[in-house]
Amino acid sequence: MAEIRRLASKAHFGEVYGISKPEYKKEVTEASKHCFVVVHMSLHSSLQSRILANLLNLLAHKYPQIKFVDIPASRAVENYPETSCPTLLIYKGGDVIKQYVTLLRLAGNQTKISNIEDILVEVKAIKDTDRRLVKNNEPHDEHSNIGEHQLSNEVGEDEDDFFD
Repeated sequence: MAEIRRLASKAHFGEVYGISKPEYKKEVTEASKHCFVVVHMSLHSSLQSRILANLLNLLAHKYPQIKFVDIPASRAVENYPETSCPTLLIYKGGDVIKQYVTLLRLAGNQTKISNIEDILVEVKAIKDTDRRLVKNNEPHDEHSNIGEHQLSNEVGEDEDDFFD
């Protein structure tokens, strides 16, 4: 219960804010001195950018203590290559601490909330024990994991024709 109160006291964002280039320093660099800021440099015509926008919208509601912003890449950086969109930047203390150019290093078009949560845990924006994390809410069946592991060790490549 105390953890919920502590999180609620920090909660003051809860949505993805659209920003412009003149606002960038205040809304990102300066704001990151007080909280984590996740920046989506977007391109509306990019499928991956639309996927990331949807995921960040969900995450902004889930983690209101983190500031999420969106800025069209061409407005943030003149002549920014479309092939580099989406670009995901994570700021803390006035500096970029993590950067992803496109979603290829994650899961590409299959990127899920858990992929982004893993990044947020890695940079310590979210504690690994946070109950809101997808991985902490998945049912764990010890026996099913063991069975899959044993099956993969027992069935050789030549023997898997049985399942075809």
